[in-house]
Amino acid sequence: MLDVCLLGCGGMMPLPGRWLTSLMTRYNGSSLMIDCGEGTQVAVKEKGWSFKPIDTICFTHYHGDHISGLPGLLLTMGNAERTEPLTLIGPRGLERVVNALRVIAPELPFELEFQEIQGPEQTFVRKGYRIQAFRVNHNVLCYGYTIEIDRAGRFDIERAKAGEVPMKLWSRLQKGECIEEGGRLFRPEDVLGPRRKGLKVTYCTDTRPVDSIWQHAAGSDLFICEGMYGEPDKAQKAVGYKHMTFQEAAQLARKAEPAELWLTHYSPSLVRPEEYLGEVRKIFPAAYAGKDGKSKELNFEED
Repeated sequence: MLDVCLLGCGGMMPLPGRWLTSLMTRYNGSSLMIDCGEGTQVAVKEKGWSFKPIDTICFTHYHGDHISGLPGLLLTMGNAERTEPLTLIGPRGLERVVNALRVIAPELPFELEFQEIQGPEQTFVRKGYRIQAFRVNHNVLCYGYTIEIDRAGRFDIERAKAGEVPMKLWSRLQKGECIEEGGRLFRPEDVLGPRRKGLKVTYCTDTRPVDSIWQHAAGSDLFICEGMYGEPDKAQKAVGYKHMTFQEAAQLARKAEPAELWLTHYSPSLVRPEEYLGEVRKIFPAAYAGKDGKSKELNFEED
């Protein structure tokens, strides 16, 4: 099971009832965050989730509405007596930007581990999450993220017996270990059937439509995509500022065919995004207006 919460769906500036950009997921006791705009801590508390299990924070880019909440979050985590390292993932310049912000959060009781994205795409594996960063098209270096939870094949007892795999190794092999014993190398595939469908969430903001978005979002259980402008007369503004309209996000979703599309990262002028969903759903019917605290529990398919 993967819990997903859109903590904040605002762009540029926080508004009453709309925090700035942030997403949080929970899986197997570990939490992951993408972006940390101003107000993210309040959004987490309103949701009733905890800061303590956050092991990884990813950043799409370094505009203030995506990272300005980080110093306060780090201080809160430190005051909660966290001692485990925290991994930060982001575009080039990550360590420089975070250390500059840490002028107001200089002393932490835990280490920060920086992983700067190299090239147009890069995959990271963290606490059961497979995170793929992919470059998008904004006016600064910016990335989207696909989060996948892989699911191993079902344990095949007949295969294990036929291969004379010792029973005492079965549990460890099911967990993905390779084990050398008695002059033999035992591998998980010796006792497992074909891989089963996992879970997939794709998240991107601050970009023009590019093929890399729908290609990485293909088949996602949930596609969360920027829709800064819903109004038809804002199309040229979206081009000029390198953002997207609702309709452009829906066109990407139509190509990617996710189970659902959530729109996010609204312009402060977009007060009632749901008013524009009619036209959007003509392009992609399973489209929804994101809002702060919007959540979904994703479960593995029944065998």
